[in-house]
Amino acid sequence: MATTERRDLTEQERRRASIFKRAWLAKKKREKLTQVDAGDALSMTPSAFGQYMNGKVPIGLAAGLSLCAYLEVAVEDVRLPLPE
Repeated sequence: MATTERRDLTEQERRRASIFKRAWLAKKKREKLTQVDAGDALSMTPSAFGQYMNGKVPIGLAAGLSLCAYLEVAVEDVRLPLPE
């Protein structure tokens, strides 16, 4: 199986991931959730959700909007990337 090299995230992408992670940790504690619960709610794998939360992969517009809704984060706070 071939691996794909990942590029480093930009400062803005790292900031975005950090905002989502803080919101996730609060929701997780409050509602006693797991990554499996989050993945199910967002129609993504728990692994993909974890990669977003840990800043391993950039969060695009579609995933960002879903995360904003699920984690109750204002879109303005994360400055989602616009499609080119």
